[in-house]
Amino acid sequence: MYTGIDCHITHAARPAQICSVIDGLQYWFIGADGSAQPGPYLPDSPRITRYEGTNPMTGKSVVIDYVEEGDKTLLRVSTYYPDNEYDTNKPYVFTLDPGHTVTYISW
Repeated sequence: MYTGIDCHITHAARPAQICSVIDGLQYWFIGADGSAQPGPYLPDSPRITRYEGTNPMTGKSVVIDYVEEGDKTLLRVSTYYPDNEYDTNKPYVFTLDPGHTVTYISW
């Protein structure tokens, strides 16, 4: 399903996954049924400024950018869970630090 040295989002009900690959990170779009499709490759250098797109499996927007927090540069992902009968457009926002620690902002 995912390819990479290590995948960093550990909980099962995720609408996104990020895996370490050679010289960067691979973003994965996740569908409502748990299926996956590769998204943008995020190279270590040169670093992308911002990615804006749509998860082709859910139709939800995806924004990937970098933010500064103290002396660290964090990768930030902003997307949404797939629609379900309880929560429509529920945000899913997290950061990934240089050591690949995930911090959830909204989920």
